Amino acid sequence: GIGVDAYDDTALTHSGTNDLARRINIIVDDNPDPNALSPVLLTVTLRTGEHHEITVRDVYGSPANPMSHEAHLEKFRRNCAAAPRPLPSRQVDILIEIIENLEALEEVTTLTDSMMP
Repeated sequence: GIGVDAYDDTALTHSGTNDLARRINIIVDDNPDPNALSPVLLTVTLRTGEHHEITVRDVYGSPANPMSHEAHLEKFRRNCAAAPRPLPSRQVDILIEIIENLEALEEVTTLTDSMMP
């Protein structure tokens, strides 16, 4: 999956990625909802002129195609590690435990304090 590292200086200046990006054209469809995530039509035209198309009805992470709990936790941990002031892994585990039991939380400061390195 895509994490915050996809937007760091190394990734943003990668010559192969930038070469590919220059060859991509985004065409806005007629969907009146600017927040709609799907459907997405992807068309690839090869140098030979051959065309390939696929329609993605439900993008990964959408309500109709959600991330697994394990994938969600993995992404959360990667994002925590990429923070300017990353939390120690044990503290991330505590934060996850608090969030997964949020309905039982009596004091919001327990949550906010757990987010501070």
